[in-house]
Amino acid sequence: MVNGTRSQKAQSERVRRHLLKLLAVLFSFSLWFYVLNSESLEVQIKLPIVLIPVEGKALTEVPTSELHVKIKGPRVFVRNIFEKGERVFLDLKKRGIKTKEGLRVKILPSDIPHPLGVEVTDIQPSFLDIKLEKRTTKTIQIKPFLVGTVPNQLELIKYEVVPSSLKISGPRSYLKTFDSLETAPIELDKLEGDGRVKVLLKDLDLRIKSEENIKEAEFLYRVRPKKANFTLKEVKIRFLTSSTEFVSKVKTVSLDVLLPEGTKQISPQDVKVVAEIPEGAKGDTKVKLNAELPEGVHLLQIYPESINVSL
Repeated sequence: MVNGTRSQKAQSERVRRHLLKLLAVLFSFSLWFYVLNSESLEVQIKLPIVLIPVEGKALTEVPTSELHVKIKGPRVFVRNIFEKGERVFLDLKKRGIKTKEGLRVKILPSDIPHPLGVEVTDIQPSFLDIKLEKRTTKTIQIKPFLVGTVPNQLELIKYEVVPSSLKISGPRSYLKTFDSLETAPIELDKLEGDGRVKVLLKDLDLRIKSEENIKEAEFLYRVRPKKANFTLKEVKIRFLTSSTEFVSKVKTVSLDVLLPEGTKQISPQDVKVVAEIPEGAKGDTKVKLNAELPEGVHLLQIYPESINVSL
């Protein structure tokens, strides 16, 4: 019994020693981490500038789009500035000394977003000379930026951008030469059939402001073969409607298609022709037909392209 009690005490003592060692290791690691991150570090960073203009005025000349800032402080705080993607906001309505052409704004350390314990040691440039002009508005066209060509034996026969225009504002002298805004590149070799794709608009010049909350547009297109090499006949129409009572005299259609090289024919069962009847339609309704084709097969024409349905 005595030996058993001694054994238990010895085991408890070993467990206690192991726990103390583990706590010592954790404490040492925490101390090392604290010292590492508390070490003073001086770095130079680039911060974008966002200028808030005076009411009724627009910027005609922006000397720089970013500031080169030196900051000094604990490593962990300095690193956080990089991770947050901070920007410098300058409200011109409350800042600056008036000059003949606009304003001269001094950049202060307080303008630079930085946490407590971090010091701003240098800012370049330290002044911004900003030229202002009366702000005016204008509606410009949105143009698609088309890249490349459609695949061989196909052609882009129709396209449009929705919306097709954008209302902007900016300095009068600059807007005189600014007539359109392009979309991001649209790769033509990836288009086929009838479709629509969302595409971003290119960034506006810093002097220009969009008066509409539009950052992207839709590119609607129609790609067709230059000629067909196969005709499908008696393809059944599939009607999509919530109504159970409708009448259509036309039940089948023909399709002229371009088959890919190496394919001699396809059957009507390989193709879906769909007539989607609008919800709530009544009386005689004209419905456009759409075709779903196997991969690599291109539609030239559906005969007829639309049908009349009575509900």
